Amino acid sequence: MTNLEHIKKFNQSLHAHHIVPRIDGGSNYVDNLVMLCQECHIKRHKAMGEEVKWKDKKAVNAHASN
Repeated sequence: MTNLEHIKKFNQSLHAHHIVPRIDGGSNYVDNLVMLCQECHIKRHKAMGEEVKWKDKKAVNAHASN
């Protein structure tokens, strides 16, 4: 499903999530990324113990915004 199809069907876009966080040395290579819907992306970060804030339609980790 493309991002546009996902938006039309679920009214939310897909987000690229780093499997190994960049702060922990994770890369931007495809093998370290997974596409998640906004809701699942937030849940994943919360499960990792991170506070997620939304700014300009982009997830920003609380530690990165300081």
